[in-house]
Amino acid sequence: MSFRFAKFIASNLKKPIFWIAIAAASIAFLVNVSPARTSDAAIAKESKQASAQDLSSMQREGAKLAKVVGTFQQSSGRFCFVPKSNPKQNYCCLENLMLQRVAVALGEQSSFAEWKISGELTEFQDANYLIIQTAERAE
Repeated sequence: MSFRFAKFIASNLKKPIFWIAIAAASIAFLVNVSPARTSDAAIAKESKQASAQDLSSMQREGAKLAKVVGTFQQSSGRFCFVPKSNPKQNYCCLENLMLQRVAVALGEQSSFAEWKISGELTEFQDANYLIIQTAERAE
């Protein structure tokens, strides 16, 4: 570090404008590299890619799934349900108490590969999302 730079910093440490500038620069840095923004963008991109594979397979808002057998996959901090009958289709699950119970069961014993779920589909920006109403381990 050069002597002039060190002298400049030392002479400005007592000035409030120096600390305001430091605080503003820190906030600007944190906003631009926030992990929450990155993960939200990644989740949206992933969900859109998964559903954009075949827009003709999109389900309408309010469509029901009844006792569908499939597996759960975790990606970017979200759980997605993949039906056994159509593995190309997957539904990112919206967080609710039933999904929390499934996540706990998967965390305790990952050997539960298949689940039988019932729920309702929602639609947002060319992607389907699943609200799980019931879930049980498939036999």
